[in-house]
Amino acid sequence: MRKGVIALLVLLSACAAPARPTSVPSPTPTLRPSPTALLLPSPSPTPMIYVVQPGDTLAGIAALYGTTADAICAFNELPDCSLIHPGDELQIPGEGVVLPSPTKPAPSPTVSTPEAPLPTPTEETALLPPPKELGPVSAEGNAEIEIDNDTPYVLSLEFQGPTSHTVSIERCPECKEYFVSPIICPSGRPSVTFRLPPGTYKVTARVDKPGIIPFAGTWELVGDRLYGHCFFIVTQFR
Repeated sequence: MRKGVIALLVLLSACAAPARPTSVPSPTPTLRPSPTALLLPSPSPTPMIYVVQPGDTLAGIAALYGTTADAICAFNELPDCSLIHPGDELQIPGEGVVLPSPTKPAPSPTVSTPEAPLPTPTEETALLPPPKELGPVSAEGNAEIEIDNDTPYVLSLEFQGPTSHTVSIERCPECKEYFVSPIICPSGRPSVTFRLPPGTYKVTARVDKPGIIPFAGTWELVGDRLYGHCFFIVTQFR
């Protein structure tokens, strides 16, 4: 069993010639210093230049010089190792040549998309009809609204529009829930009257008892006009 009424919540080295023997008496032998061995630096290997001929492939050129296609490609920093053209000059790395490290491509900028918020469960609501216009009133250009609470619960209304406003109306101890909508709103019910700037408002209304369906709707309010609305609860069987 469900109950019906009120509101909506508004989210990466050279060698010397050998001496000839003589009959001269041998002089006292003198000691000559031993030649000093000098460690000379090895010449830096110089890469060869090869001009690409029609029909050449990188693998064929590499086999000709005893190296690899990858080494030639890396040494020349070719953007595409499978693409060479006749007339291109390629440096053939010799033994001991330090190959350049492959350059990593710069990471592509990524655009981060914020995650969409999870949908908020939709509250079941009933349609809130517009208030009844009761006629002109002197309200300094504002709309005047009179709300009656014909329910045994505290009634709350929220207005969102040109301004935000919340109103709460005390419970009616002698009121009851209806099975059939009343024709008129009985007199003597808790009531509140207030003013709002004219304009379009989203209105929600609910009571403080769980399980009763709230109301939600749109009200168009005109200045210097009096509006009235009576709230009651009708029990329906589903």
